[in-house]
Amino acid sequence: MNHLPPLIHDLGLILILAGLTTLIFKKLRQPLVLGYLLAGLLVGPNINLFPTVTDIGNIRIWADIG
Repeated sequence: MNHLPPLIHDLGLILILAGLTTLIFKKLRQPLVLGYLLAGLLVGPNINLFPTVTDIGNIRIWADIG
């Protein structure tokens, strides 16, 4: 995936993890918003369990679009 721009790579990472947490939280019958918050924490630069976004500026761009 080195040929993708970092902005698109970060979007893919965010969407994949949000999709996984959506499936898990639906199975657990919990509110999906909690799953999205958890996905945001896991993708963010503070927790290094999963690959994180490469540039904090990309997060700001996606937040402005959202």
